[in-house]
Amino acid sequence: PAPSVVNKDGVRKGVVKIGWSWEARFVLHFSGEKQLAARLQDMLVCDGCLATRCMVQEWVDFDFEIRLFFLPPADWAPGGAALRPVRFEYNGWGKAEEGR
Repeated sequence: PAPSVVNKDGVRKGVVKIGWSWEARFVLHFSGEKQLAARLQDMLVCDGCLATRCMVQEWVDFDFEIRLFFLPPADWAPGGAALRPVRFEYNGWGKAEEGR
C-alpha cells in the first residue's frame, strides 16, 4: 500500500528540504509536478542557503510524530541510577508538562 492516500497513484504531494532541515526550517511543501519544480528552485536560491542539492520526500499520512532526546546528567553512567523523564513537551496538539 501507498504511504498516503494522495500519492496512491504516484507521487503528487510531498516536501523539498535541505538535508539538515529541522522543525520546518528550509522545508517547502509541494503539490504537483509544476510546484515541485518551482520549490526546488526556490530552495536552492533562498537567502542563507549554500546547499548544492536538496531532497524530495513523499508525503506520508500520519497521526502523530514522536521524538526522544536522551540527555542524561553528566555524572550518570549506564547501569547506574534509574533515569526518570523530567520534561514532556508537545507541539500544536497539547502543552508542556514539567516534572511529570
